Amino acid sequence: MKVTYYIAICVFLVCLAAIVIKMTFWPACVGNTACDGWTVAGLSATILGVLAGFLGILGAILLAAWWTGLDERVEKRVVAAFSTQVQTLEASLQTSLNNFAQLTNQTQQLQAKADAIFASTSAQDQTLQANAKEIKDLAALAQAIQSKAEETLKKQASTTSDLKKVTDAMIALNPQVAVVLAQSLVSW
Repeated sequence: MKVTYYIAICVFLVCLAAIVIKMTFWPACVGNTACDGWTVAGLSATILGVLAGFLGILGAILLAAWWTGLDERVEKRVVAAFSTQVQTLEASLQTSLNNFAQLTNQTQQLQAKADAIFASTSAQDQTLQANAKEIKDLAALAQAIQSKAEETLKKQASTTSDLKKVTDAMIALNPQVAVVLAQSLVSW
């Protein structure tokens, strides 16, 4: 469309040059007619006015053509801008979804580790409770054995020397028995 406008300007300038040259070298009035300067000026102004009108009409046509294609150009630019924004948002959304998936995966891994730790802690707690029960049972059994041993020693030992022999034997077998025997002898 701009090419048509430039061609019209060129035609206008060629016509202007032709009119100026014609008026300069060939007078408008030839023969018996009277022709003064104002007649020539009026003729030139009329021709230039017609050319200016023609140029105005071409400009109006160019402007109308430009306006008819404007909505398509604007639509293309808007679509291009929105598609760029949509692509940017989709890329950002995809990145966010990937990050969320990684976080979800890490969370599941941590949950599995926590469950494993909880399970092992529960198993260890049960084992500790069982060991504590066994220790209590063993302590009660040791107390019962110690009581039986003391009763047996008291019955068998009629003299202090016999008791000394038994005590030495018990101390040799278990040093803790020596402490218990010493306490029982003190209280006896």
